[in-house]
Amino acid sequence: SGVLLAILLQMASLTTLEAGTSSSTILSWVSASTRSANQVGVALRGTPGLLET
Repeated sequence: SGVLLAILLQMASLTTLEAGTSSSTILSWVSASTRSANQVGVALRGTPGLLET
């Protein structure tokens, strides 16, 4: 879902601004968020009808 990804990216940028983190921390955060988004996507695909875009 594009909406979920947009929310994750917005959270990532807010977290980055608050913490003033290094690029390596940003990269690890993004990769963790990507894995979470993938897991959510798999869960949603397992329940058809909830996600109809």
